[in-house]
Amino acid sequence: MSLPEGGYDILVSSAGFQAGVKTVGIERGKGQKLTWKLKALSCKFPGVNCDTVF
Repeated sequence: MSLPEGGYDILVSSAGFQAGVKTVGIERGKGQKLTWKLKALSCKFPGVNCDTVF
């Protein structure tokens, strides 16, 4: 992915996991590798969409 220089808030989400957000600075000519570890949700409420519980 190529982005203009600046600061960005990056949101990563996946069904069944708590979303994660990181703020990163992008500089011209410098690549970055970003890694996330999302925490699995443990929703035990019948009829509740666990993707919306944080």
